Amino acid sequence: MLEFLKTVICPYCFHKFTKNKIMYRCNQNECKKSDKLEVDTIYAEYHNILSESEKRLPHIIVKPKPNREGFAKCDKCQQYTNMMICPKCHSTLPSTLDTMIVSVIGAPGAGKSYYIGALLKQLHTNINAYQCAFKFTTQEAAGIYNTRFESKFEKHTAIDKTNPPGENVNIVGANLPILCDIVDRKNNAVTFTFFDAAGENFNDMSVMAYVAPYISHSAAMILLLDPTEIPFVSHNLGIENEQGRCTYEDILNNIADVVHNQTLTKAESVIDIPLAIGFSKWDLIENSSLCPDGSCVVRQSTHFVNGFSQADADNVSNEIEGLLAAWHQENFISLARRKFKNVKFFGFSAIGANVENSGWVPSITPKRVEDPFLWLLNKKKMNTLIKKAPN
Repeated sequence: MLEFLKTVICPYCFHKFTKNKIMYRCNQNECKKSDKLEVDTIYAEYHNILSESEKRLPHIIVKPKPNREGFAKCDKCQQYTNMMICPKCHSTLPSTLDTMIVSVIGAPGAGKSYYIGALLKQLHTNINAYQCAFKFTTQEAAGIYNTRFESKFEKHTAIDKTNPPGENVNIVGANLPILCDIVDRKNNAVTFTFFDAAGENFNDMSVMAYVAPYISHSAAMILLLDPTEIPFVSHNLGIENEQGRCTYEDILNNIADVVHNQTLTKAESVIDIPLAIGFSKWDLIENSSLCPDGSCVVRQSTHFVNGFSQADADNVSNEIEGLLAAWHQENFISLARRKFKNVKFFGFSAIGANVENSGWVPSITPKRVEDPFLWLLNKKKMNTLIKKAPN
């Protein structure tokens, strides 16, 4: 395929376009002067910016002619810029244009926000075990992470509930995704987009349109579920659940319908997007009579010690699948296998304990939060990113 016709997916608005449609924003000092800034209503809308002063940004080159090095000449200041932006939402595109969208989806209360925060913290701390480096793609992404997660972790306060998009069909402004880069030892970089959509969006097909582009363009999916929503589990743990919530099967069916509708495939077609089904709050299972003797799930993952272990992932998945069957969830297992070609089950604890009613959050001690993500990298054949570093 010709280079300029290669397909690009914006990691913010999930709009798909060919490379020759990319626009450029000038990043030179002359165009950054306050009196030279221009109002960008499109960017402001997609990023939920209300301040008039913050809507003013450097000049956009609508029809750039980039050279081989990826620089385009600004038609205003005549200097060169390498800041590529999406033609639909005007968000800054990753320099590599190699983006993997990871859908983190699930029901309300499944702990998606805590999972994303804990996962990013684990990757930032431990990905060097693979001789890889972790960095946030933009300063904006770093700021979002620090505000939404790290500052909460440091202060031991609860993470704010994810905002639903409300009447605005633009899901980006309601809750900006976080972009991060993982760079391997050969300096090859892949940008990962983590988007945390409000769980309520997965209960009702009438509002699934909000997240349809994001789900359908995903390279991989992590479906988070709360095991205490299973009647057998909640009864044994003495937990009362709210009535009327959607079932695991409802969520799977809604997700599958969105993918089929967006990709124009038959409803009976098996979806090729790898699906990691992760059960949160596994510390509750671990500390109960529901946990089998010799459980492999309760042990800390060794993927950051000895390299990704397919055997460990298989053992964990088989154990959880067996527990689900014992908890009368055979239909859910069967449905997952029928809808998705590649399915794996995981159990994890994002923080290691329950959030107290007062809002106090103990020190973050995650267990196995990295397992689904590393398995997905393996399934996407990104072995260079997860190959164990030599001693």
